[in-house]
Amino acid sequence: MNPLTGVVSKEDCYDLTSAPVLVLDVPEKLLKQAKLNQAKPLPWGGDFSRAKSVSITMGDHPEEKGLHSRSGDAVAAAVVGYGGSARAGNVPGGNLFIVDPGFLSYSSVLIEISVVVRRNPANDNAGFKLVYESTDGFKTAGGWYTVPDNKEWHTVRWQVKDPQFVNYWGYNFALVSDGEKYNKYFIQSVTVTKLSE
Repeated sequence: MNPLTGVVSKEDCYDLTSAPVLVLDVPEKLLKQAKLNQAKPLPWGGDFSRAKSVSITMGDHPEEKGLHSRSGDAVAAAVVGYGGSARAGNVPGGNLFIVDPGFLSYSSVLIEISVVVRRNPANDNAGFKLVYESTDGFKTAGGWYTVPDNKEWHTVRWQVKDPQFVNYWGYNFALVSDGEKYNKYFIQSVTVTKLSE
């Protein structure tokens, strides 16, 4: 059943998308299969339930280790800058990220989010804020971060005491530049580390 329209259809097979769907009168065989798979991790490239950290390294083929970019390839083009791969910071809505739910979800533990960035080759003034899902909705961590220059890669770190990464809006945290003026930076990598359990 489509929960938005109430339309009910009979299907032997259904392709899952990001649109919600309710399955009614589930066959017993499928229920048994679901129960067997209940404790298994999502097939996102590994089991990160015991990992100390998750990360993504940008490029033509991003290396995702339990951390995934929600900014599609069509809007977040990979760039080669300063002798290595990176991702442009000027994507509509900011750069969005989601952690593997086996790594962190409803549990709220002290974490550190670190981002390696650099200004673009023109050395335009650039910066952003970190907005994250918390136990009280979305919050901004710390304040505005200004990328110092384009002479080297810079690492910025935030400690977050109250994360609750449940994908309420389809992402866990974002780098937001509040428009087109300050999003002139490159991202090399992003890492989320648990500092306590």
